[in-house]
Amino acid sequence: MVHGTVRLLLRALATVGLLLLLGLSVSAWRLAQGPVELDFLSPYLRQALDDAELPVDLAFETTVLTWAGPDRALDIRMRGVTVRDPEAGGDRAPLLRVPSLSVSLSARRLMEGRLALTSVEVVRPRLTVIHEADGGWALSTGDGDGFRWPGTKIDGSDADSAAPADIAPLLDQLAARLDLAPGGAPPPPLLADLALVRVVDAEITVDDRRRGIDWRVPAATLTLASIERGVALDGWLDLDLGEGPPSRLELFADLDPLGGALGVSARLANLRPADLAGFDPALAQLTGVRGGLDARLEADLMLRGAPLVRDLALTLESGPGRIDLPAPLAHTAHFSGLSLDLRGGAGLARVDLANLTVDLTLPDGSEGATVIASGRLERGDSGLDLSAEAAVSPLSFDQLAVLWPPSLAPGGHDWVSTHLFGGRIDDATFSVRLSGPDWDLLTLDTLEGQATAQGVTVDYLPPMPAVRQAATKATFHPSGIDLEITDGRLYGLKVSDGEIRLGGFDAADQDIDIRLGITGPLGDALRVVDHPPLGYVSKLGLDPAAASGNAKVRLALAFPLLSDLKLAEMDVRATATTQAAALKGVVMGQDLSQGALKLNVNPSQMIVTGRGAIGGIDSQFTWQEMFAEGADFVSRFHVKGRLDDHQRGVLGLDLAPFMPPFVSGPAGAEVVLTRLTPDLASLRAEVDLTETTMRLPGLDWEKPAGEPANASATLRLEDNRLAEVSDFWLGAGDELDLQGRVSLTKGGAIEYISVDQLRFGSTVASGGFAPTDQGGFDIQLSGPSFDATRFLDRARAATTPDTAEPLPGEVNDLPPITLKGAFDVVWVSPEGTLEKVAFTLRRDRERWQSARIEAMLEGRTPLTATLAPAETGAGRVFSVTTADAGALLRVFGLSEQVEGGELTIDGEMGVSGAVAGEVRMGAFRLHDAPLMARVLSIAALTGILDTLGGEGLYMSHLRAPFTYTDGVLFLNEARAAGPSLGITASGSIDTHPDSEQPETLDLAGTIVPAYAVNSVLGNIPLIGDIFTGGEKGGGVFAANYRLSGPIEAPETSVNALSALAPGFLRRLFDIFDEAPPASQPE
Repeated sequence: MVHGTVRLLLRALATVGLLLLLGLSVSAWRLAQGPVELDFLSPYLRQALDDAELPVDLAFETTVLTWAGPDRALDIRMRGVTVRDPEAGGDRAPLLRVPSLSVSLSARRLMEGRLALTSVEVVRPRLTVIHEADGGWALSTGDGDGFRWPGTKIDGSDADSAAPADIAPLLDQLAARLDLAPGGAPPPPLLADLALVRVVDAEITVDDRRRGIDWRVPAATLTLASIERGVALDGWLDLDLGEGPPSRLELFADLDPLGGALGVSARLANLRPADLAGFDPALAQLTGVRGGLDARLEADLMLRGAPLVRDLALTLESGPGRIDLPAPLAHTAHFSGLSLDLRGGAGLARVDLANLTVDLTLPDGSEGATVIASGRLERGDSGLDLSAEAAVSPLSFDQLAVLWPPSLAPGGHDWVSTHLFGGRIDDATFSVRLSGPDWDLLTLDTLEGQATAQGVTVDYLPPMPAVRQAATKATFHPSGIDLEITDGRLYGLKVSDGEIRLGGFDAADQDIDIRLGITGPLGDALRVVDHPPLGYVSKLGLDPAAASGNAKVRLALAFPLLSDLKLAEMDVRATATTQAAALKGVVMGQDLSQGALKLNVNPSQMIVTGRGAIGGIDSQFTWQEMFAEGADFVSRFHVKGRLDDHQRGVLGLDLAPFMPPFVSGPAGAEVVLTRLTPDLASLRAEVDLTETTMRLPGLDWEKPAGEPANASATLRLEDNRLAEVSDFWLGAGDELDLQGRVSLTKGGAIEYISVDQLRFGSTVASGGFAPTDQGGFDIQLSGPSFDATRFLDRARAATTPDTAEPLPGEVNDLPPITLKGAFDVVWVSPEGTLEKVAFTLRRDRERWQSARIEAMLEGRTPLTATLAPAETGAGRVFSVTTADAGALLRVFGLSEQVEGGELTIDGEMGVSGAVAGEVRMGAFRLHDAPLMARVLSIAALTGILDTLGGEGLYMSHLRAPFTYTDGVLFLNEARAAGPSLGITASGSIDTHPDSEQPETLDLAGTIVPAYAVNSVLGNIPLIGDIFTGGEKGGGVFAANYRLSGPIEAPETSVNALSALAPGFLRRLFDIFDEAPPASQPE
């Protein structure tokens, strides 16, 4: 059983508990009905506030007990709270007025008999925050002076430095008040247990006098609570920054005052960036941003030491909106969504843009393109380094033209929007890098981008044909766009290597550089460069439709992007190579075939080089066409080829001295045709005549094929017809140097060939050739010297002078020629010359018909030679006369043994070439005649022999009938006589002109000593023949002789018995000799 006392105690406790419960219920009911006046506590609270030694005087009117609901504790609320400056007078307006201030008291301190606050709550304060023009700050309730303190600058520019120095003392004080650091002054007892401060339902007006703007926080609730290592701030604010509903900012921050770490987490909903434009000049550009966005910020800050920012993360999300870009861009960009993820490290030394996604739309709301970007910002000793990369989803060139701000490189925008059509841009990526010592001094280092496109129409230069179905690759850089064309079609041509460069985006004016690599039919390639506005092919007089072959073309166009572009402002260039090209009327009306050409065109000229057949001539040539005004010429053709007689006419060389009879056979020619005006041209020809046979008609000069020779000429053409040969030259080493000019008639026929200089052998002459109606030439030559040895050598070498075999490749018949000449000296042998020579020679197409030559021998003795047609028959008669036969023989290199003597040679040349005539001489002497000396020596006529070797053997006359045919000279009873000796001769001298054998002779005759006495009996009528044997020129006493064999060393024989016998017996001894040769052929 329970002890009675215990039962009594239990009953008492039950009664107290019941009464307490009843009291609490009644108290709760009473508190729920409204605040309960507790004015009896006011003196205690005022005393506690005075003892707290606060920096301000805090006063209140009444004290009540409130209960806000089951989730709230009991609060003691002070009404009519004012805050005053203790140093100001009592009549001074309070600093702040607060409608009510709720506090919670520590029960433990109450049991100790002291008041200590555990929480403070400011309810519905109406605050005004003022940002002074000098940068200071003020906080008031609108009807008092408020608190004031100088501003402290904390912005992004200080993120990499330590926190401001005036924050550290505040942190120290806070750490001490929180009992986190020793050595600090203890807080007043009233505040020793304060763990929570809350502002509920505050309304804040911000008066930014420095920037001239006002904005409001219509509602805000903030809680400042003590945590283990410091304090934490939690709450929300509605920001009324402009038109539209307020933006909600949710904020949480925790501060470690001892370590200085501050963590911030914030969420901002429905922020309109345009509302922030007036807060700072740096944000002015946000005026054109339309649409709301949500933001989230996570940041770790360090308020002690450096860096201020340790870590930062910012994300933004936005729905549909637009950005009105200001001038100079002046463009509106529409988007359906936007997101951003930004991360920053210690001191913001590096800030990473983890992601930026913008879904662009067209103005009509249709899909545009999606841009996904990333980047980073780095700070270093040298300043800022900003880089970013972006990728763009597929879009068309039509979409690009709308999305591209027209004012951003307007020339480039206009060109892209009007010259690129269809197709689709894929795989577009961009990268950018900026650097500089500070934000205001950032400069663009690089801007790069790439994209590919298919099926594009590139209308590069209207009205020229566009490149269709092009596959392209675009590259973007700070100054423009490079568009590479990897495939496309242009007429029937394939575009496989094209490039279009839009430049000048970083300058006031833009330009374009177009390069197209084209392959395909030559005719289509010519159509491209002939299309307006170029028209190059038509300017050359060529027809693209008549062209064939294949071409590989590189077309380059460069010009400024101007709306009123003129052709003169364009830099047009083209290069091309062709295979098997055929063109009509390329040069001098001649067609080109099988052309392997290289072409180069620029605004000033066109140059074509290569090989091909021009007029059937395989040639290597260069064609230069000038387009620039004021050029020295209109066009120039440089042709090199190997020409035969017919082909030389193709190039305008169908005239003397480039055609037969002057030259014949193949020749290498290098011809330069220069058109000075459309109607006037000049032609320069350089000809290699090594493989050509050359002749000088009438001068008996010939060059066989294989010997080096060259020729050149300058021709003037009018209306594509030859008007004049300004100069020509023929040269064959040291053999020939011929320079002159050719005058032409209006019809283009040769009027006169002027020979300004002629050198061949020892010939130095000038003169001219005049064509005749018979197709021949009248030639006049004069000069200091003429080399006639060629005539004479040919005459000696030929079997028949006029029927000699022609040299290889030589035309046998010369044209009719009249040759007149006058020379100071004429060489007739290596050592012999005629002086003061004048001659006239005429020939028809078969032979020389007439001639007259007058000259001086050794400067003192006249010489005359003539040739004329015979009075009967087809033969020709000739004659040679001079008063000094010895001089004539010496000059012609025939003999040095004759001195003096009058000479006459008369004869006739037959049609077959045989010559018959007679030589007559008088009063001459013989010196050192080898053959004569040999005969006299054998005949033992030593006295006469001595005379022959001394002063010379005088001969009073000589008469020698002869014939000459087939290179053999026949003598028929030739005889010569003088006082000391008489001699006769009959036989032949064979010159062997057709072989290398030495000349030979076979002569027989009689030697008559003491001829003046010995021939007396022979001159007696009737009986003279008995003594002389009837021998013309013989004597009573004479000796028979004979010479045979090589002319240099013949065998000599003399019949000694015949020397003692009278003439009628001397023939008896002839039977012992061989039969004498026939004196003359039948």
